[in-house]
Amino acid sequence: MENIHNPSIEVHLAPADKANGTAVIVIAGGGNKTCNVGNEGVDIADWLNSQGIHAFIERYRLRPYDSTKDALADTQQSIRMVRSRAKEWGVDPKRVGVMGFSAGGEQAAWVTLRFDAGNPQAADPVERESCRPDFSVLIYAGWLKMDMTKVPKNAPPTFLTSAGLDDAFHARQTVEFYDALFKANIPVELHIYGHGGHGGAISPRKGIPFGTWHLRFLDWAKDLELLNSKLKS
Repeated sequence: MENIHNPSIEVHLAPADKANGTAVIVIAGGGNKTCNVGNEGVDIADWLNSQGIHAFIERYRLRPYDSTKDALADTQQSIRMVRSRAKEWGVDPKRVGVMGFSAGGEQAAWVTLRFDAGNPQAADPVERESCRPDFSVLIYAGWLKMDMTKVPKNAPPTFLTSAGLDDAFHARQTVEFYDALFKANIPVELHIYGHGGHGGAISPRKGIPFGTWHLRFLDWAKDLELLNSKLKS
């Protein structure tokens, strides 16, 4: 998709017999010029649904809009929106995370560092909700410039992965983000694979280890107890 001026989220709810209450805002990449909502959107949503996770594909504003301001505001609003309708969608409002790919990973990175508790006095019920993700997932993420010297003490647990030398730019930034969170005592997990290139979402990549990153994500999610309990009434 190109020329997105009106941000939105697309709702993909997990089957009722599998749903566990966890929700993920899926943020596709595309260099902030396009939004790859196919393999980094619908394919991811379908797979998350198969794991009992509700998915919400975000379409954020693209250039000439600013990824550090306009698109970030869209990402923050997406989290607020899901929380504000948690009961309707069967979402646990304390288990709403983000999963971003490439430029979408930039959005996941920004909202991991920049969030607020909402405005309880707001007339709009959406604005009353926090935009802090309960967990963040950055997949071959990258950005032009980001200050990581001030990590909030309550930044969310984060999972990071990238290919290695054949995607060196994104690998370096993934490691730098890991280091910043680790130094701030934020629970964070890092997987840098030997090779695999950039992009590819959850494709098997002809059987190389990078083709299994999503299984490592599941291990991590289980460790955080995001998958093993259903939403309480």
